[in-house]
Amino acid sequence: MPGRWIQAGRAPPLSIKAGPKAMPLKAANDDPEKARRFREAALPYLDDAYTLARYLLRDPTDAEDAVQECYLRAFKHFDSYRGRR
Repeated sequence: MPGRWIQAGRAPPLSIKAGPKAMPLKAANDDPEKARRFREAALPYLDDAYTLARYLLRDPTDAEDAVQECYLRAFKHFDSYRGRR
């Protein structure tokens, strides 16, 4: 299928657009401290998650959707995260 293969190397970074305003407004406003902790713990890995999703899915749009769903689920259950062991 022409046009479906990604170029070799890393995918273009998405985290440039991700910052304090990258959190869902309603969720972040409920607990700003939780949103801050989540940004510090999860956003450094955003580019890596997107690169993996793009490699697995072979489609940039599907990869963005998958990473967004992953991060929304992670934020929803972030209270049960106990940190690295």
